[in-house]
Amino acid sequence: MNRQQKPITGLTPNITDICAHLYAIAPPARPRGYSQTACIEIAYGKEPNQAQNFSVFEIEYAAEFAAARNENGDNVWVGANIRDWRRDPPQARSTVDEFGSSDYVWFDFDDPGDAERVDSILKQSNIRLSFVVTTGTIPHLRMHGYIRVDDIRDAAHQKQINSALQRLLSTDPLVIDSGRVMRLAGTIAYPDKDKRERGYVSEVTTFHKFDEPPTYRAEQLLKLLGDNVGAQKPDHLQPLASGDLNVYERHAADLLHADGRLTENDIRELLQKHEGGKGKGWHNDMLAVTWELIIRGYDPFGIRLIVQSACKHGFDDRDIGPLVDKKWAEFHAQDVSATSQINTPAPAPRFLTLAQWRERDLPTPDYLMSEVFSTTSRAILAGPTGLGKSNLAIAIGMRMAAGARFLHWLGRRRSTVLYIDGEMSRRLLRERLLSEEKRLLNECSEVERPAINIDGFHALNTEDIASFHPLNTRAGQASIERLIADIEGCDFVIFDNVMALISGPMIDEEAWAQTLPWVKSLTKRGIGQLWVHHTNDENKIFGTRTRAWQMDAVIVLTPVERESTDISFELAFTKARERRPDNRSDFDKVAIYLADDQWLCDAPQLRKAQVSRQAEKFYRALVNVMAGGMTPKSKRLHGRHAVHSDDWRTECVRLGLIDPVEKAHSARTLFAKHRRDLVASDRIACEGEHSWVL
Repeated sequence: MNRQQKPITGLTPNITDICAHLYAIAPPARPRGYSQTACIEIAYGKEPNQAQNFSVFEIEYAAEFAAARNENGDNVWVGANIRDWRRDPPQARSTVDEFGSSDYVWFDFDDPGDAERVDSILKQSNIRLSFVVTTGTIPHLRMHGYIRVDDIRDAAHQKQINSALQRLLSTDPLVIDSGRVMRLAGTIAYPDKDKRERGYVSEVTTFHKFDEPPTYRAEQLLKLLGDNVGAQKPDHLQPLASGDLNVYERHAADLLHADGRLTENDIRELLQKHEGGKGKGWHNDMLAVTWELIIRGYDPFGIRLIVQSACKHGFDDRDIGPLVDKKWAEFHAQDVSATSQINTPAPAPRFLTLAQWRERDLPTPDYLMSEVFSTTSRAILAGPTGLGKSNLAIAIGMRMAAGARFLHWLGRRRSTVLYIDGEMSRRLLRERLLSEEKRLLNECSEVERPAINIDGFHALNTEDIASFHPLNTRAGQASIERLIADIEGCDFVIFDNVMALISGPMIDEEAWAQTLPWVKSLTKRGIGQLWVHHTNDENKIFGTRTRAWQMDAVIVLTPVERESTDISFELAFTKARERRPDNRSDFDKVAIYLADDQWLCDAPQLRKAQVSRQAEKFYRALVNVMAGGMTPKSKRLHGRHAVHSDDWRTECVRLGLIDPVEKAHSARTLFAKHRRDLVASDRIACEGEHSWVL
């Protein structure tokens, strides 16, 4: 029979099934717990020749990586047990020597007739499965089965039980060792040329967990397996009536029927119903059969060969030819994928018109300081050694946590910030943290000071982590992930600095390439980042230039001589993706210096924005309200947090700026006057009863 495989476009990985499979192998609430080096292996490629190992504490990250590789055209597999990964780098296939622990034994069948045969043997042996991964349904059902076992001791014990299971079921003998990787559920299985010629098509693999699966003791299961050794494998698949379907066939049929598809038995029954062109509903049934066969990759010639028994005049029937040709033309004209025809959600369009982009609903960035730093931004802060990079980074982090202004950058809201120091001693870090706290509080009036809350600022010195691992290793990344979990998540992380926290030559790309997937995963989870780094003798970022490619902003500090200052430099953005005409001042080149224990800045917009001291206090009241977060009366206007006048007045009352009880008329007049002054000086903008800072 002639089959012409048409590439099936539009298939996308199912992240839900990917996570379900990974969490089944490495459940979060595992009674036995995990070692610090416990990992999940994700193998990928046309064959499983490449791999990345992920901490069991980062399953979602592993799932995202698997989905991304799969969308890129790679087949994806997962280690069937927990690996004990103690070597660097993490990009390597594991061996049996990396066996960590295992909760399952497994088998793989992929030949016609295996499904009902395996099901029959398992029932006779009184063995129940925990979950299955359906690796394909066309041209026949293929699956992996997993049985939960409580006390697998080591790699040899794993292989012993897997071997006994394989002998019992006469399944694939190549999947018994502990270093085996198995197809990851939820990913697209891309068949090679040989399989396509045998009728295989690209399909999304699926995960199915059985209700209340048992957990076996190893010796108990071995006894069950040993009682049934010698079961023979039949040579071919016998036709099945729908009532005789086993658990695997029923599961596969349910999946197809839920998606509006036809199974092999459905096709067989419809052809028998209309044998010789008889029976009611012939036209609609032939349309359904034809469409299913087109999705499976058959060409018109092959389809007519299959359905000829249900046609009055066989292959040359004058009705079937036009019917098949019409559906074939529809399939190609509309470029319909198998996924879109089985009522699964259509993938997002790759290319949009300007009108579609105009109407597209995209979230506004969650800005933390002006429009420079947000929960999804990544930036590098680079400068020469000893210039004051760490002092500046700590100052930014503390004010970001408090929702306070820093020089010409406006605080947007209170946030949780993690500062990670890899270079200073604990004594020096403590000294700098307390000095910066003092400077921050001194910037506020006595009335404002009690409202300043820096509890969201957390600082870590790597000396406080025993055997701290570099952040380009899975162990190092896992230690930071645990810390983020301990503080119940964070909005922003400051890494100080690249040379101290990442191992390996800075001029090579390898060390940063090992870190980059984790960097991107933090962004996806809404954790902004500032990476402090050094510059070379030419005041350019030290090392590989690829480090800046994935950044939204690159900030370079240049020394500036200034008398009577402790720190003095020029801050310039050499890269600023978020810069626009309306926020250009946030990214201006400015001179910053620390004098008399106070941060100062020569920002042009600060020099121009001259208002009275009383108006400045009303401005600070508005900033305080914004720092407290959204209220029921707040709005998002023009991408900004806009405060209602009632909330602003309440804060002015708290600060003693107005008295709406004893001096109601004066309170209204003062509020309106200073609001106008702030608008005129371009410090704020207003729309109706709502105001926001510029």
